[in-house]
Amino acid sequence: MNALNSDLEQLWSSLGLSEYGPSQTLQFIAANSGEGTSLLAREFAVYAARRMDRPVWLVSLEPGSDVHIEAVQAQPWRFGPLGEMKQASPDRSMFFEIHPKARDHRGRIMADADYLVAYGLCNQHLWLTQFRQDLLEPDQAFEVSASLDYWDALKAYSGLIIVDCPALDRSIDGLTIAPFMDQSVIVLAADGASVRGPALLKNALAAAGGNCVGLAFNRDPARRGRRAKVLKRLR
Repeated sequence: MNALNSDLEQLWSSLGLSEYGPSQTLQFIAANSGEGTSLLAREFAVYAARRMDRPVWLVSLEPGSDVHIEAVQAQPWRFGPLGEMKQASPDRSMFFEIHPKARDHRGRIMADADYLVAYGLCNQHLWLTQFRQDLLEPDQAFEVSASLDYWDALKAYSGLIIVDCPALDRSIDGLTIAPFMDQSVIVLAADGASVRGPALLKNALAAAGGNCVGLAFNRDPARRGRRAKVLKRLR
């Protein structure tokens, strides 16, 4: 077992996850941009997909960010090709709303679910979502919903849902969905000067009704590494 897998295994154990347990939603979020949240969320999703015989979903909460799709396409020898594009909602529910509504080329009002697709990887055990930014009109706005519907619907078809959230310094969307996540993990680069930001984020998550279970460190000082320390409990 290489060092990366060892670190991710420790994180898995610290979170109390199990290949055979009930499906869970797991949120990764940082207080500040640049801490390596997307990297850690993606690496953990890949690790989880290899352990589980049920689908693992990596859901990006930030529209317009294709960081996970780009990472997969940049390393085809590691991830393999992207699978066929599929609908990302099993029942057409969605974790966001688009306003105002638009019509498609047939004149039909587009549903919120039309704006999110998914691609399968790793023999379909890992799914990556992608927001259809190309369908968004200039006068339309994206708004994350305070609703459990999408997460409950997706749980019925998955073993683990990992949500990559934008940092709090640029969006409150992670707080909006916090009450609907089984666990929230705060990400901090190992060279971070202070845990004051994460501590404030922990309080904000708790105030929003979230379950913050601790802090995970990205140990690469340049934010490019693929290793994370085992979860540390925040007091």
